[in-house]
Amino acid sequence: MKKNILLFALLVFLLLLAYLLDQRGNEESSLSFELPEKIEKLVIGDAIFEKTQKGMSYRKHYISSEGLLAWKGIFKQIKILGKAEKVSSPKVLRILINQDRFEFYDINPLTGNFIVKRNKDIYIAQSNISFSGFYKDELEKKALSYKSLLINLSDLQKVIFSPFVKNLKIFSRNIEQNSKKIDFINYETTPEPPKSVGIDREYYQSFKAKLEALKPRDVLDLSTEELEELARFKFNQNEYKYYEFGEFSYLKDLKTGAYLEFDPKKVDFLFQSIKNFWSKKLVRLALIQDNMKIKISKKSLERLFSIDKKLNIFSSDIKRDPLLEQGIREILCYLSFCHSKYTFIDVVQESNFDETDYLKLNVLNKEFYFKIHQSLLYVHDIETGLSYKYLWPLMNKKNPFREFYESN
Repeated sequence: MKKNILLFALLVFLLLLAYLLDQRGNEESSLSFELPEKIEKLVIGDAIFEKTQKGMSYRKHYISSEGLLAWKGIFKQIKILGKAEKVSSPKVLRILINQDRFEFYDINPLTGNFIVKRNKDIYIAQSNISFSGFYKDELEKKALSYKSLLINLSDLQKVIFSPFVKNLKIFSRNIEQNSKKIDFINYETTPEPPKSVGIDREYYQSFKAKLEALKPRDVLDLSTEELEELARFKFNQNEYKYYEFGEFSYLKDLKTGAYLEFDPKKVDFLFQSIKNFWSKKLVRLALIQDNMKIKISKKSLERLFSIDKKLNIFSSDIKRDPLLEQGIREILCYLSFCHSKYTFIDVVQESNFDETDYLKLNVLNKEFYFKIHQSLLYVHDIETGLSYKYLWPLMNKKNPFREFYESN
């Protein structure tokens, strides 16, 4: 009896010991690196940050507290699996935070784990960083997560750089004394649009969102370079000079002297015509009903068409011309500016409009003159006297309205 009791007690003890060891292993494996609340010194790879009265800065560009906090949060995605005695893989990244020196080593291809050395302590770690993409097995998943971890830690644009324009209210641009201004509070532009032209609120919001999301890809010191000022911008009260140097574009912060580097394609929108902020909708397609009539004419030739809500065009005289029908559909889309891909070029007030070579379009109780010439579409609003110019999308095809010219 006593023997059974002893065996039972021993079994309970072993089970309890196994449970405690398992719990301890889970606790150890859930550990991550804790960083100091305040950072006084920071070096990421070759990037040296400085402590200033306003916070951390990199080459005179101030780092927002949100960007720094997001970067520090990446360390919580490093899962510590245990300690190691030595390092056998090459070093890939060095980070210095205050007095703590972190060294990251290449991934072990057999386990998907990697070594992180914090001062003299050596840890076996695993990345818990999420990533977008596919993977064939768990080992590849670990490798891709590790790659994302290194990018997030070392690519300054990825995490630590924040958008440099916040709560945009006023945007101004000056190129060779030619000044443009956009007021995002009152939805106004300088110069003002013609009296009959409204504003395009969607374009205002799109431009604002794009600028408020813009982040520099790097910050350089170009103070010793001879640069030609190509433009000057003002975002709210902050003024910048625009340069192009090598393959990149730069905005020099006149307050701090920092040169913010951008991919030229990322800042092209800053040079958009002021007229893009004006309304380009001459008709409302939502008013079109099934079997609505459209008339196109030029002198003696006149043709009637029917249209439905889906913008399908039907010739009233049963004479089908697919290119002509497509051309009419494109004209209607331009008049309503239903596609952002359309290229709007200009709008001007014309008091002495010459209708020669123009066709006349009657739609939704409105009248327009239009013509296609050298890959451009010209539209004249008879009621307002405004003339619009666009890049014509069917430039590689024949003029859809050629029969109107051939018969006159």
